[in-house]
Amino acid sequence: MTSHCVKIHVLSAEAREQTPAGAAAFIRYYMDVYNAAQSSMDPTYLDQFSQDCSLCDSLIANIREDKAAGYTYEGGEVSVSSASFGDVRDFKVEGAFSINQAALNVEGPGGSRIDDLSAPAESLTSGAILTWASTDSTWILTQWDVN
Repeated sequence: MTSHCVKIHVLSAEAREQTPAGAAAFIRYYMDVYNAAQSSMDPTYLDQFSQDCSLCDSLIANIREDKAAGYTYEGGEVSVSSASFGDVRDFKVEGAFSINQAALNVEGPGGSRIDDLSAPAESLTSGAILTWASTDSTWILTQWDVN
């Protein structure tokens, strides 16, 4: 299996703004962090940008469980193709975004493909609720729904 190094960009000034554009920039950043978590099999940093988000928690748990089982991931990178968020109200913002996910191949410790964990490439539409964390001057993903 080929090892990939995913570069996490610094959280931009725009992604730290309490605006719809800031929320969209944050979602792109969050997906970069997700890609890095999959590549490294370490979701620690990803966990810092979500709170009470059931899909986020499930993805984080899956990465940890798969790492403990000795699995490795090849591919599966996510890119945001579009994002649109409404007005910020009471430190929250709701929006929709579309992602493209590359094919994911999961291999066991012996190098054999694990078909039920692997997935083909796909395009998905999502909804999200972000909450502003004023102590950290950043958005936190509190709900992520995939349609």
